[in-house]
Amino acid sequence: MGSSGTGLGSWSGSFGVFPPPRGPNPLVYFKELCLLDVNPQTGAVLTKKEEARELLVKVAKQLEPVMRRRGYTVACLSEGIPKVVEFTSMSTTRTILHGTNLNSGEMVMIRLRDPDDSTQFLPFCKVLETMAHELAHNIVGPHSPEFWSLHASIMKEATELKNKGVFGIGAFDCKVGGRVTGRDPFADSQAGPSSP
Repeated sequence: MGSSGTGLGSWSGSFGVFPPPRGPNPLVYFKELCLLDVNPQTGAVLTKKEEARELLVKVAKQLEPVMRRRGYTVACLSEGIPKVVEFTSMSTTRTILHGTNLNSGEMVMIRLRDPDDSTQFLPFCKVLETMAHELAHNIVGPHSPEFWSLHASIMKEATELKNKGVFGIGAFDCKVGGRVTGRDPFADSQAGPSSP
């Protein structure tokens, strides 16, 4: 599941810049959690880092039992702030990306903050749903019927555990870091770890 991360440079993109994951540990379902210190779109310093950390840890803890049962790992789970894409045709359509999964769990980035106000956070249920979506991409890449079935089963399991008050132990340390870069991982077909 995923590569060891050796020989890779830092990942940079519209989500920020992070060191490469150090490789999966079979006893750890999330090797590290990362938070952004600046908005990669605007360069503005992000506030409320403790709230961001608490939300990221809460989502990780909620999905840890699901991951354990299914054998899923994520080397690096990170806060992400992807670009909001607007298409203009007959009317303007706004597409808000909420997450991405690179290399089947090597790095998963999810949106924690409101796209219009980075001091406000998305509801826990939305962030949990996004993380369940990205976990399904550990197994199935395209948004096929198989993907949506897997996503629904992960979300159902996570919701049932949440309703029973069951969650993982989540002994996580969050790292804060990231610099703004112009590279958008969704802009080209070679999105992935880049050389230093």
